[in-house]
Amino acid sequence: MNVILVICSYFALFTGDIEHELLEKSPFLKQTIEQHETFAESFFIITIFILAISFLGHVKFSFYKMMRILTLIIYFFIAIPIVIYTAHLGGKIVYELDAPFFRKQLIKAFKETQKEEQNSFEEKENEEHSH
Repeated sequence: MNVILVICSYFALFTGDIEHELLEKSPFLKQTIEQHETFAESFFIITIFILAISFLGHVKFSFYKMMRILTLIIYFFIAIPIVIYTAHLGGKIVYELDAPFFRKQLIKAFKETQKEEQNSFEEKENEEHSH
């Protein structure tokens, strides 16, 4: 289960980085996105730490009970609060700060810029062919 948690948290971190690149241009979203990213990275590091503790507990059976208790303490007092707050920030980004609307506006502006560049390029080609 810990391996799956590490993989899923990495996947979430990776997909978040893609969105972060696009949405960081908004002054309204930037601070919350950076907080969300910081907590997500912290959670990922903690999941790796938990995996290492769990692995050590399975390798050294004399440590098994102690590592199991330590793993549960870290889950309940560190990992779960961090992931809850990270999810809260993600919800804030999507629903309160309306990131999907901003994302659509950025994509629309990008497409318009591409069309303008394409039209400018075509006009220059036409001028060169007419001379």
